[in-house]
Amino acid sequence: MSKRILITGGAGYIGTILTSYLLRQNYHVRVIDNLLYGGESILPFLLDENYEFIKGDVRDTSLLKKIVQDIDAIVHLAAIVGFPICSVIPDVALEVNVEATKTLTELATKSKTIKRFIFASTYSNYGISPTGEAVTEDSPLNPVSLYAETKIKAEKIVLNINNTTKPTVLRFATAFGFSPRMRFDLIINQFALEMELNKYLEVYQKNYYRSYIHVQDIVKAILKVLEVEDSLIDKQIFNVGGAELNYTKEEIANVIKQFIPNVKLIIKDYSIDGDMRSISVCYDKVNKVLGFKPSWSVKKGVEEILGIIRNKIISNPKDSRYYQLSVAKQ
Repeated sequence: MSKRILITGGAGYIGTILTSYLLRQNYHVRVIDNLLYGGESILPFLLDENYEFIKGDVRDTSLLKKIVQDIDAIVHLAAIVGFPICSVIPDVALEVNVEATKTLTELATKSKTIKRFIFASTYSNYGISPTGEAVTEDSPLNPVSLYAETKIKAEKIVLNINNTTKPTVLRFATAFGFSPRMRFDLIINQFALEMELNKYLEVYQKNYYRSYIHVQDIVKAILKVLEVEDSLIDKQIFNVGGAELNYTKEEIANVIKQFIPNVKLIIKDYSIDGDMRSISVCYDKVNKVLGFKPSWSVKKGVEEILGIIRNKIISNPKDSRYYQLSVAKQ
């Protein structure tokens, strides 16, 4: 397909890595982001003639109308992400996650150039599997958070695009790994940081399953959708991850403990978390249809994160900029 891509939320955790991959493959990348978490992550891209940055809010309809001109595909990443922050700013979550998505799809529907609309969703939409079996794209959705509710509403809006634009929904597992716009409030990243710095960690919901995927594998899946033929992705939903990346929280802590043997783990059955999900996910469809399989293991990702911490590549990983909830409360 053509090479002019709009990334909403392109200065974020996923967006910065996606930008890097696309520029290396000679795409023209246009990014809109409000830089809520700062703009240091995009500084290297400003030197690239194929990179265009617009500071702005995806709720600004007049701005969106301007920046979708001459675009071939939209990768819609901009969102208020996760259970905790959506609970703190619920009105903003609805405006950004649902209403802004609706505006973008309306603009895509009217466009004569936009051929792909890739929407970043979440496996949180499944909530708790009633049968305990691994959920597929056809499994019922049982949201247990406002975040998941907003994503489900947005998915329906995206899949209703009816013109030459081909919409695709990607339900990502919980991300981990290094990004230029780093986050230490994601489970694997957070556990690795706390265990390395404190040599101590309390793990709640020890037997609760979650599914994980490295941020670079997320980007590789997006690239697959951009590059395959229309018939494979039009109005399709894909779980994005790998069966080998379904772990309990206790199992994640024990993987990290292999690298920090002197750490003290306190494992508890009960929960202090309002997001009561325990879920395993089936990824057969994305593997069979798109030929996608993650290349990053949890162990490899943990090594990456610990290397960044130990080499002090990030001088102060406790800084609030690396924690979405902290920034939202400022």
